[in-house]
Amino acid sequence: MLKRDVAYQILAEYNNDPYDIDLSKITFSKLYDDWIKLKEKEVENKKISLKRFTIYKSVKKYFSNIENLPFIEIKLYHLERIIEDCPHGYDTKLNIKRLYNQLFNYTKLRELPVKNNFSESLHIGEKKKSDIHKPYTDSEIEILWQNVEKLDLVDTILICCYTSMRPSELLQIRIENVHLSEKYIIGGIKTKAGIDRIIPIADAILPLIQKRYNVNNEYLIMNGNNKMSYRAYLPRFKQTIDNLGMEHLPHDGRHYFATKMDLLGANELCVKLIMGHIVKDITKDVYTHKDLENLLQTVNLLK
Repeated sequence: MLKRDVAYQILAEYNNDPYDIDLSKITFSKLYDDWIKLKEKEVENKKISLKRFTIYKSVKKYFSNIENLPFIEIKLYHLERIIEDCPHGYDTKLNIKRLYNQLFNYTKLRELPVKNNFSESLHIGEKKKSDIHKPYTDSEIEILWQNVEKLDLVDTILICCYTSMRPSELLQIRIENVHLSEKYIIGGIKTKAGIDRIIPIADAILPLIQKRYNVNNEYLIMNGNNKMSYRAYLPRFKQTIDNLGMEHLPHDGRHYFATKMDLLGANELCVKLIMGHIVKDITKDVYTHKDLENLLQTVNLLK
């Protein structure tokens, strides 16, 4: 039994800020289940992306130790323990923090008596600069050239190295946007500056693109009679890299281009335009009519 003075204190607090006793018993899991149903509707109405919704669902498992705890009883130390026990990096921990914050905001809609948003005090560390990408070495580029006719997709790796395109960009290139005689491609995704940019074709890789070019195809890179998806590309890329005894990720071709351009002292403006980086005070209308020869001279520094 409660001591009289403690009981009076609880009663006084309740009278000060009354709430529904049943609401106070809602567990983390129950609150989450109700909340995620709302998010499902938001996905259907395109108010949030399917990717964000999937992330919310994937990080729920990290709260398993407190899923049966009433939400109003969750304290900062519970969340700190979850972060400490998380075996993954900054991005996952950030999503854990975001999920709790979303649920805290939802308690206001449900009128739960939760006063403190502990996500504001939850420290998840600093995001470390990624060092997983590494450019190809000159000797590796030579090995790629030696195997261009022998192994699957080696030509696409070299095309990325010499154009700065991401594989996902290369796979989106339509035949109609490949201009062989003028030696350039219109393509690019990701950023406003990168979309539909001029990508010059270096002399070294022109034969590779000519071999892929087929007016009867819709895309430059095909998978049989169909467009090659990024999902289909990835395992084949990995198999090729493994067969060559190398350790690289698909975007490392872009890193090779950037690193090599810097070492060769290439024109900085041209490099930015080729890579689709933002260039202040220059709009697409200005540089699409810029002398293509300057861009070609830049990529032809790569032999």
